[in-house]
Amino acid sequence: MSKGLEEARRLLSRGRNLMTLREARENACLSLDEAAEKIDVTVSRLKGWEINCGRTDTYLFLKLLQLYGTSSSHVYAGRETDLLAARREVNMLKSEVIRAEDIVALLKKMGRDTTVLEDYLEGLSKCWEAETKNALAIGVAKALETSVM
Repeated sequence: MSKGLEEARRLLSRGRNLMTLREARENACLSLDEAAEKIDVTVSRLKGWEINCGRTDTYLFLKLLQLYGTSSSHVYAGRETDLLAARREVNMLKSEVIRAEDIVALLKKMGRDTTVLEDYLEGLSKCWEAETKNALAIGVAKALETSVM
């Protein structure tokens, strides 16, 4: 297992939402040719950096980040394949999480009383629906601001 993959896993497990250098360029709506021209490098050199961001010249890397409108804390500074593999692993783990409704169904099948759990889940659902409606009515940023306070 590569050290880059281990590092990507570690960062993703801490909730960091990282993107590859290629994704940063695509988010900025720039083609490979356009980005290479703007920072005065060859397309093949930029493509190489997108594959392995850790080999990027620091000055030009910062220039790219500025061009893409992002910061170094949002771009994974390593091999693109390591970050993509770590994301796949995280997504697989998330898909293995058991849904609360499945647990309730299993408990009912076992003959257990699930009234309290169902009431709790219904309350959560109503809160979520209210916050979602509120977010659509007043804007997401304002809804988050009011729900945090």
